[in-house]
Amino acid sequence: MRRSLTSVLGTAALAAGLLVAPAAPSGAAGSSLSLPGFTDLAVDEAHDRVLITSGTASSEVTVLGLDGTPRTPVSGLAGAQDVDLALDGSVFYLALTSQRAVGVVDGTSLAVSRIALGSGVCPSSVAQQGSVLWFTYDDCTGGSWRLGSVQLGDSSVTLDLAPEGVAPQRVETSTGLAGKVVVQVSGGLAVLDVSGGPATAALAGPTVTTDARDFTVTPDGAEVIATDYSPYRHVGFSTDDLTERTVYPSDAYPNAVAVRADGLVAAGISGWYEPDVYLYRQGSGSLVRSYELGGTLHELAPRGLAFGATDLYVVDSGWDGSGTTSWTYRRITPRQATSLSITRGASTYSYGATAKVTVHVSHPGATVAVYATPYKGTKKLVKEAATDSRGNLTVTLPVTVRTAFSVAYAGDADRDPATAGTHVDVRARVATTITKVVGRSGSYQLVRARSKPYVVAKVSPSHAGQCVKFQAQTPKGRGWGYTWTSSCVKLDSTSRKGLYFGPEWAAGERVRTRVLWTGDTKNAAVWSSWTYLKFVR
Repeated sequence: MRRSLTSVLGTAALAAGLLVAPAAPSGAAGSSLSLPGFTDLAVDEAHDRVLITSGTASSEVTVLGLDGTPRTPVSGLAGAQDVDLALDGSVFYLALTSQRAVGVVDGTSLAVSRIALGSGVCPSSVAQQGSVLWFTYDDCTGGSWRLGSVQLGDSSVTLDLAPEGVAPQRVETSTGLAGKVVVQVSGGLAVLDVSGGPATAALAGPTVTTDARDFTVTPDGAEVIATDYSPYRHVGFSTDDLTERTVYPSDAYPNAVAVRADGLVAAGISGWYEPDVYLYRQGSGSLVRSYELGGTLHELAPRGLAFGATDLYVVDSGWDGSGTTSWTYRRITPRQATSLSITRGASTYSYGATAKVTVHVSHPGATVAVYATPYKGTKKLVKEAATDSRGNLTVTLPVTVRTAFSVAYAGDADRDPATAGTHVDVRARVATTITKVVGRSGSYQLVRARSKPYVVAKVSPSHAGQCVKFQAQTPKGRGWGYTWTSSCVKLDSTSRKGLYFGPEWAAGERVRTRVLWTGDTKNAAVWSSWTYLKFVR
């Protein structure tokens, strides 16, 4: 049995434009275990303890802290198969096959006592339902499977409670399934009516053919979820009639299942090349997320899943190619993956314009923090707020240089943290002025012929020492043509530079001029607007 006591930011990548959260996070980092084998685990979060049984391969039970730290093992428990934490968390119950007994381990002191079952009674599983401990057993020769009970008040034992023709190999219960137990039989599952009490033979109920290498009853008692090899999946059967109720898609080869008190389903497989654990909500076949445990040479142990109040506890096995099996314990906090994106209103903005970015989170109302980092500047918080009913949040900011925007969602108990980023380019501003202007006529600035007026360009922000190019055009037909473009002219220390029109320009001639700054990683290239000149006497 497996039952618990209670049933940040990376800098946005400027070159790529996006910082993307991992699509499928791996399982938690594991702790290596020294085990001769594995049969079951039970979690006692109240006492910071996990018990792991190894069957007939061991004379003791492995004890870990919740973080995987080894504790002193519990000895004297040879042949321990199933391990089940009592409903009140006070003790663990264990099926001690080779000792023909139910082991009772105190939850606080780990002191061991036993309930003898009698000669020829080798228990394989235990499951508590109220004040009764149900157990399955065989005759110690590998055959003749049966059902028994222990009344926990006085430890009285009753045997041979299975209906005629039913040979239960394992039993599961749920606080939500009063008066019934679910048992594994050859080739499937059966529901037994035990409402007559622990000393009365159970009544046969519905049966279903399924693999059931592992199965568990949901806390609400509505479903028994079992592994199924044909096809590879996990199936929730109704506990009323064992009709198929929910399919939880998985992969080859299903071998473990656990359900949290709130209905989160963990479906596990023994797979080298696929994720090992798949999470679903009870009653829904829509995948919440999946976990990979340790790569291709690791696989989930059969029945190697157990839920606490929140976390999922896992045992998986690895193979090093030499025939040696290694064991790993993991603790995973299951959360939904968060889809987080940030999009820009435009890829490039003019100098001083207001940039707009929009954040989208997969669940509305999530609080996110949006930061801006100007080129070679300091990252600053722009806005921290909750997204709207569609999961969106729009942020605006005046920009003068290339600016990286990043967004962070901190996550919560149900969802992963996530980050995303983008950037906007910003054109420099190039302003031109004309010297020796004596007046205006429409769009033209008037200058004296042969006065050598200067066209002065200023680039903002400062790009002192970099090149600008001046361009001039004269009338051609009804338009402009005869284009002349200068070579590189370097800006001075004030980010200015000027070129003059020579004395050959005569009264009546017209010209228009503009300036090109060629751009760098700080600002995008930009042409100034055209400036129109007319030479007068």
